[in-house]
Amino acid sequence: MSLVFRRVAGSFHVAIESFEDLAAAVEMPEAHWIAMAAPIDGLACDPAFLRHLDRERRGRVRASDLKAAVAWTRARLADARGCVPGADRLVLTHISAQAAPLRDAATAILAGLGAPSEAIDLATLRASKAALLRTSQNGDGVVPLCALDEDPGLASLVPSIWTVVPPVTDACGEPGVNAASIEAFRAARAEALAYLSGRATALRWGPDSYALAERLLALAHRLRELFLLCAVAATQPGMSLGTLGAEEVLALRGQPDRLRTALERLPLAIPNAERRLRRADLLPGLFFDELAQLWDALLGAHAEPEGLSEAAVERLIAEAEALRQDAQKAAALPALALGEAALRAIEPAAEDALLARCAADEQIGLALAQVDELEKLALFQRWLFSFANNFVSMPDVYVACRRALFEQGTLVLGGRNFSFSVRVSDRPTHAAVAAESLMYLLYVRVQGATAAQGYEVAVPVTNGTAEGLFVGKRGLFFDREGVEHDAMVVQILPNPISLREAMFQPFTRIGRMITARFERWAASADAEFEGKLTSSLDQTEATAKAAAAAAEASPSAPVAPAAAAPPAPEAPASQAQSSLATFTGLTMALAFIGSTGALVFSKVAEMGPLGTLQAVIALLCAVMAPFAILAALKLRRRNVAGLLEAGGWAMNERLLLRRELAPLFTRRPPRPPGSSLRWADEIDPDMVTPVEDEQPGASNPLGCLVLALVALFAVVGFLSSPAGSALRGVLEEAGLPLPDPISDAQPVEP
Repeated sequence: MSLVFRRVAGSFHVAIESFEDLAAAVEMPEAHWIAMAAPIDGLACDPAFLRHLDRERRGRVRASDLKAAVAWTRARLADARGCVPGADRLVLTHISAQAAPLRDAATAILAGLGAPSEAIDLATLRASKAALLRTSQNGDGVVPLCALDEDPGLASLVPSIWTVVPPVTDACGEPGVNAASIEAFRAARAEALAYLSGRATALRWGPDSYALAERLLALAHRLRELFLLCAVAATQPGMSLGTLGAEEVLALRGQPDRLRTALERLPLAIPNAERRLRRADLLPGLFFDELAQLWDALLGAHAEPEGLSEAAVERLIAEAEALRQDAQKAAALPALALGEAALRAIEPAAEDALLARCAADEQIGLALAQVDELEKLALFQRWLFSFANNFVSMPDVYVACRRALFEQGTLVLGGRNFSFSVRVSDRPTHAAVAAESLMYLLYVRVQGATAAQGYEVAVPVTNGTAEGLFVGKRGLFFDREGVEHDAMVVQILPNPISLREAMFQPFTRIGRMITARFERWAASADAEFEGKLTSSLDQTEATAKAAAAAAEASPSAPVAPAAAAPPAPEAPASQAQSSLATFTGLTMALAFIGSTGALVFSKVAEMGPLGTLQAVIALLCAVMAPFAILAALKLRRRNVAGLLEAGGWAMNERLLLRRELAPLFTRRPPRPPGSSLRWADEIDPDMVTPVEDEQPGASNPLGCLVLALVALFAVVGFLSSPAGSALRGVLEEAGLPLPDPISDAQPVEP
């Protein structure tokens, strides 16, 4: 099948209009795909579909995942008409023979519901799955204890099983048993019963056989040493082997550790040539009490009249070793903790009944697996076509009546609708990459019902101007379902929005610069005036306080006749010079403005109306052209794909935003149909109620401007008059000449 590539906004997108197109498109080289990988966060798909599509659970979908999904769906659908544009109703006759178990499962579900067995939808599948996932039957093969309340016999068996085998957690979170744990318990119980059957012969020394065996084994090496000493006594008659010499004892006084070691080396009994151990021969040493108790409990019963032979001792030690091994084997049998009576009371039929319950639950698990497969097939039929047209191809980006899967909703802000937005998980990283898109971006915080449910989106401004857009501005965000949320701009990434805004940008900057300079000058002058006024008031107050203090200090002094107030001290020379310099600077500025205005007016009069118009147009073009050219280049290269790449997408192609497509994402919505405009202002100045305490002659901004211009030209005219010439002569004598507004005006060099 031959594929068709359509040109969309400067890029070629493969046309996917049928399932056959989809199957052929995913087989072409990935370099021809619009995108090759994307994060699943922010995609407007069924979350279950995205989980099935993300096979490795890495939070991303890659080209191989989509290929595998299409191949899996193609093998299970004999008729794929439901995939275009996507339906969640699965027709049973469309299921292929390879997926016959899925068709049988769907038929069984519909039969259980009493519904026609023609088609099954996604909602029915999920309802059936929820019905199967009950507390006691959820398909995991585990029977929890809480599911056996109706059968006390089986319920009492479960804790016994837990004594031997740890509990198994059911899918509902409750502890229980499964077939493996039941079989393990059955084997452990059988082994314990077999051990108990042979235990009667093992405990030949009575119920304390294990303890006696451990006591005997603890003295085994000393008993063997004793018989070796008996062999030495038989070959060396008269040798003293059972005592310590007096000199040796005296030498060890004050050394308790060495003395104890010497005592431990003494034999258990007096060695004899007959090589027999007799009760009367036991030496009262460190091990006397322990050996005496062992003799009375065990050794004496196996001794002959002439004593216990070495062979008998070795036989008892071997039996003790066997008992130790038997004890270790018993410790390895946890079922013995239940006791012999409880083990023999358990019926094999109860174990079989529990196994049957587990098998029944596993059968439900098989049915659930089929339901899961059916749900997956229904999800792929519903979403694969839409996903491919937002991954392999992306025509929906430029269609006003449809939204791409990665779009989040519409932002209403500042009287405009911003219809394109993408999810942002890491704003600093996104902003660093999104700068390459050359788009004016608003990062907006969308508030959810709780702080954890809020999220951020990136919204491009593609039309109009940036007027009224600033950080902190609030608006409303309508998500894909039309749910309303509060929204606030948290960051702006500036770039050209339109050619018109770029052309007027230099004049806007000049206006802002002049305004800022004037505001700084006004603030500085206000601060200086306030400082001087405060200083003068403080000086006056200090003088008054000093005079009052002097009057209180001499109350009895004769009152002197009132004298004339002393003349005020002359202002410092620097203060006078400062005031004169300020006045001079002001007059010079006014004179310069007047002279410049006179020169401009004279040149305009010489050029005539047409020449003036041409000069104005040339000046405007010279100022606006660089900004307009730079903005036009950037506007032509605006790339919507850059926003996706900043969010983690792997893109092959650019999604350019041409000038004619700009209103698609940002526009002022039209007024309602049938509405009209009344151009007359509803507020009539005659209807405004005057304020009673308002002073007459309130200022009018336009009138103030006219008065300022009249004053300016009056000052310029005065400086050009004979009186102004006389003033200039006086100032020249004082060393402060004023410029002549006419003669000093110099033509401006081109």
